[in-house]
Amino acid sequence: MTEAFLSNLDNLLSEFYSTSSDNARKSQIEQDLQNLKNADNCWECCIKLLQQSQSQYSQWWALSTLEDYVARKWTIISENDGNNLREFLYQGALRQNQIQFITIKYIKVFVNIGIRQWKTNPVFFEKIMQLVTSSTVSSAQCSTSPSYVGVSMLMVLSEEQNRTRIDMPSELFAASKQKLNEHIPAILSTLTSLLEKLIQEERNNSVMCSCVLQCLSHLLSWISLTEILNPGLINTIFSFARQGIKGDSELGTHAMSCINEIVGRNLVPVQMEEFILQLFQQTLQLLTTVTEGNVDSIEAGYHKKLIEFLNLFTSGHLRRVESNSSFPVLEFLSLLFKFTDSQTDPDMFSGTIDVCSSWVDFLLSVQGSLSPDGTVPRYGEALTTLARMILSKVRFQTNNSMLEDVDDTLDSSELKEIVHTEWDLFLGKLTQLLSKIIDLHPVHISSIIIALCNEHCEGLYQLQANIVLGDEGASVQNIDSEVLSKHLRDIATVLHLTQLTLPSLVGDHFSTHQDTTQGILYHCIKCMQITSNLRSKCSDVNWPVYRGHSQILESSVCVLSTFSQWFLQFGAKNSNSDLYSSMITSVLDTVLPSFEHQGEGRVQQCVVDLLYKVVVVCRPQFILSIPSVQALFGGCIAGRYASYSRSSLTTLHKALTLAIVLPYQQGADQKWPTRDQHFEQFINGMFGRLLQINASDVNSSAALEHHTPALTFYLSSLSDIVSCVAHRESKSKQIVCRAILPVARHLVILLPHFEKNSRIFEHVLSFTTVLCDALRVQLGPQFLLELVGLCLSNFTKSKGSNSEVAKTTVEKFIELLTNVVREPSSIFKGFTPDIINMALKDIREYVEKSGSLSCPYYLLLHSLLDFNWSYFYPRNAPDREHCLNQESFIAILQVFGSSLLKSDFNVIKQNVIALTDLNDKHELFTKQTFIGHLKGNFIAVLLNLLFSGSMPIIDEELEDTLYQLASSHLEPNRGAFYVNSLTKYLASTLPPNILPNLLAKVEVPSNAASFKINLKCLVNEVKFYVNCGV
Repeated sequence: MTEAFLSNLDNLLSEFYSTSSDNARKSQIEQDLQNLKNADNCWECCIKLLQQSQSQYSQWWALSTLEDYVARKWTIISENDGNNLREFLYQGALRQNQIQFITIKYIKVFVNIGIRQWKTNPVFFEKIMQLVTSSTVSSAQCSTSPSYVGVSMLMVLSEEQNRTRIDMPSELFAASKQKLNEHIPAILSTLTSLLEKLIQEERNNSVMCSCVLQCLSHLLSWISLTEILNPGLINTIFSFARQGIKGDSELGTHAMSCINEIVGRNLVPVQMEEFILQLFQQTLQLLTTVTEGNVDSIEAGYHKKLIEFLNLFTSGHLRRVESNSSFPVLEFLSLLFKFTDSQTDPDMFSGTIDVCSSWVDFLLSVQGSLSPDGTVPRYGEALTTLARMILSKVRFQTNNSMLEDVDDTLDSSELKEIVHTEWDLFLGKLTQLLSKIIDLHPVHISSIIIALCNEHCEGLYQLQANIVLGDEGASVQNIDSEVLSKHLRDIATVLHLTQLTLPSLVGDHFSTHQDTTQGILYHCIKCMQITSNLRSKCSDVNWPVYRGHSQILESSVCVLSTFSQWFLQFGAKNSNSDLYSSMITSVLDTVLPSFEHQGEGRVQQCVVDLLYKVVVVCRPQFILSIPSVQALFGGCIAGRYASYSRSSLTTLHKALTLAIVLPYQQGADQKWPTRDQHFEQFINGMFGRLLQINASDVNSSAALEHHTPALTFYLSSLSDIVSCVAHRESKSKQIVCRAILPVARHLVILLPHFEKNSRIFEHVLSFTTVLCDALRVQLGPQFLLELVGLCLSNFTKSKGSNSEVAKTTVEKFIELLTNVVREPSSIFKGFTPDIINMALKDIREYVEKSGSLSCPYYLLLHSLLDFNWSYFYPRNAPDREHCLNQESFIAILQVFGSSLLKSDFNVIKQNVIALTDLNDKHELFTKQTFIGHLKGNFIAVLLNLLFSGSMPIIDEELEDTLYQLASSHLEPNRGAFYVNSLTKYLASTLPPNILPNLLAKVEVPSNAASFKINLKCLVNEVKFYVNCGV
């Protein structure tokens, strides 16, 4: 290779990486470079280029090409050339004044060659260890020193031996991994000695220390835990970890990474208990050092690593040392809480709360063994301390500086919807933790929250007297609006947390704490009345106090909603008096009018959630006579809420429907005829205008567009009403069906006219799908026949089109058929032959032609087999193996098989899981029809998916299905069928000279674990040969 050629190559690479070269020129150069890469002697060109060129572009390309060459063509290079190449790379890695990433690339290629030669040539590893120990500590400060390069080689060796590899035979890779494992004790000993020397140096040695710690971190992520039983190593790492507190954050962070790799192991051998105990005595020292200083001064990266460490310890290992008298668990908790309380950054505080939550989760997991009544005497004080800290952290009164950084703003558009702010997430996390604490220490923690609620609400009542109404709205004398807003938000927060006290107030605690509970309910209603009155005097949503009032309103209603269980118990205790009806009426008449507040989706949602809870949990007989409930019925019928958020309307429609059709409490007069009339009146009132729309009103696109807003609202409302009884009592379904059926028939008649508007058409089809899903038994086969016939007519017209309307038509038609075939009632089984015929012909033709709706289509096929298995294998047939309708059975499964040949990941995953499901439920793989006509093809297709590596994310599902197929045959040697199929597949994939070596490794499946190991080994072997171009 001439110098002129190398010079031209150098210039070509500079041109390729130049920003001035256009894409066409780069494409041309790339093709030339690829041709050079493919040459068998390209490695020689790369060496000469590296010797001659000073360009980092040329050096990078040459090293990348060598890396690719070693991966693909190492088997064709001679032993002598291989040794020379390895030595050249070794010397290249030691080159002085070289860019760091070029050095690392030299190291990576050198290591990859060494791994391949390690079994027969131990010199590779010996040279690395010689480098690690070759430099004095004082000379090991730069990234080009031999010692630094040696440690970097160990790091790369660890990385390369712990990644998935298709560039080496699995046996060779396993042998090199075993070699590395044998040397782990020596590596750890050497690195520990190096760190001990470095830490004694007074001069700055952070470069080398960082390198060693990063190498250790990676080694500790995978080596055997027994190799870490070295007190000297742990002490040294913790020494560096403490430097993160003293100012050297980079070293501290790397040291914490090492510690986290050790602590992150979930499985710890029994003999390591003392070691773990020693490890966490170091933890106490570290926490003590941290809490004695200024937490805010700790660098963020180190801070996060420290929190990660505490979380790993608490969640994974606390149970191992908690009962050990040598481990001062209460001291640890005290330091942990102090560390948590000292956080001023919301994100860091959230991280430490996760640590505290892990400890509480541990207590919950052993709760039954701690005391008979579920309390935890040993940790009662600690739980109280944690609860008080949480209650302090969530209030501006005691944590103003942190909470000011937690965003809680909503713009005018977000007020209409339910949007979660940073504050919602912050409060949600602390509420969840406080709820767990109450589970462990219920009465005491609940009493603290209730006392805090009383204190804050009394403060609001005192403020009420100082409210002044002016031209610009309401204000409070001598209090700034920002301060007032925070005060109101604290009240809202405390009210919100009183929801957690419910378990301490119901059940056996009901009578004892009835007055306390009624006091909480009084606070909720009183606070609502005050805030509603104040809000009515000022409509400016940007007023700082406005948001505080909204939160009080939301929290009060949420508490009342949560306490529906208490209302139910109160009603049972006072069934013979008017107290119950008076209380429910008072609550609803106070709350429900707030639903009329336009543009406040969060408040509206809370209000209808309360109504829904009262209806479903309490089921009061008098619900329809309550004025505020009647007002909501009237508002729905009048269409006043059409502009409200979809979610709040859905809940409202469900609540009002269930208020009429749900059975009352046992023993009550159900009054079904009266309720039947009420519901019919409600439906006629809601949808009377819909029934007045006839075909002539929607016979043109313009006319249909005019009716679009009203029609979409009606159809969404109908879906809400029908869906809420899908899993309710049959009597409730009958009432809904009788009232809805005329509307449904009217819509079915108009359906052909709606095709002109895709939005309406989709809504109608969605409603019919919901209707058939919820009420198909009540509707009866005649109506379903009409609906299927109409949908079939529309489907027939849509087959030739790929428009959105056509796609929607087919999609909803498939959903409808899926619901029909899943119905267990015998009256629907008569549809099965026609649906199978339609699915295998017309629908399949559309799906394959359009390239869409594959997942719904295959779900229909799966349902045809799963829910109609007796159509193919009758339960009481004399011959359980005889398949009726065999032609259809085979045809459906052949369509399943053809789907596995396509590239749609979602379809393949769905259908592989479906096959396994059919085998689990119906022993599909053991049926003679399946074995004789389908099994071999399925094994071949699944093997192709697995060996091609095109969808590695479902490898586990493929392996499970193949194992079931391999082990399901009923012949004496049940694995022979699989072995023969695998042999055929390999023979069709690999050349004859390689096949015998691979076939010798095929094993008959004995159990799932060994089967998967053997299969993975074969897959890796095949991938290696493919990678090498065989």
